[in-house]
Amino acid sequence: MPLTKDQILAAAKRDITTVHVPALGGDVCVRPLSGAEASEVYAACSDRKGITEAIVARSLCDDQGNRLFEVSETAALFDKPYNALTPLMEAAMRINLVGIEAQDDAKKG
Repeated sequence: MPLTKDQILAAAKRDITTVHVPALGGDVCVRPLSGAEASEVYAACSDRKGITEAIVARSLCDDQGNRLFEVSETAALFDKPYNALTPLMEAAMRINLVGIEAQDDAKKG
């Protein structure tokens, strides 16, 4: 039996993943983008330049799922050392199913 609109809206939730980032000295929460946020990212990055940065900046959140960084703060975030950003980039890309490996992992369950 197909889901109803109410069932779809009630079931759709964004799980938060906690990533330990030694270079930052602690844990960072990462969440999947909403459909609206994903559309915003792809519209702003139509030539694919900056897509990783846009996804990561929009995926970092507090423990309640509220976004930590505004779009205007993306450059400041990505001015941090690469070893601090790598775990965040990997988690955000995996959670948002960006890249072949992430899509394959999601299919495996």
